[in-house]
Amino acid sequence: MPEHDQQNRCAKCRAKVWAKGLCKRHYNQARAHGEFGGDICSVRRCKRLVLSRGLCSMHYQRARKKDALPPRKNRPAGSGEITREGYRRIWHNGVRVHEHRKVMEDILGRKLLPNETFHHGDGIRDDNRPHNLELWWKSHAAGQRINELVAYLRQLGVTVEFPPGFLFGSPTPPPPRRKKE
Repeated sequence: MPEHDQQNRCAKCRAKVWAKGLCKRHYNQARAHGEFGGDICSVRRCKRLVLSRGLCSMHYQRARKKDALPPRKNRPAGSGEITREGYRRIWHNGVRVHEHRKVMEDILGRKLLPNETFHHGDGIRDDNRPHNLELWWKSHAAGQRINELVAYLRQLGVTVEFPPGFLFGSPTPPPPRRKKE
């Protein structure tokens, strides 16, 4: 089997991957058993995972039949949503827009041009604070600058070590070769 085919197969049964390296059946089983974490039902002594409105499937169905569902927990106005790619989208003048574009338009005081893109300095796509955004012309490669990533990891207390000159300068050149005579 080609390598790319093996990567798209369930780790348990070799069926097509649905999410997190599992087929739909095994993903739903793992989710139901809490393997991916999640909240616990708000009903006292219930240990099941939340389906909706703070209730597990059983308690949600019971409450729904009795018209006793807890009120919805609406997000604050303007909080938007996170896209699959990790960017925050908000509503602005009846249109959904990427928040980082709106923030930069507010900073510049003008509409953005189609070729203007952004780099999130810390690599976190929903961190749209003005000091974290860089305006770029045309698209840029995915990823993060190594020195910014290392600085961020060090802030978190992670020890990062590289050979001398590896990151912030050119590596030490090799010794000169001798000519054969």
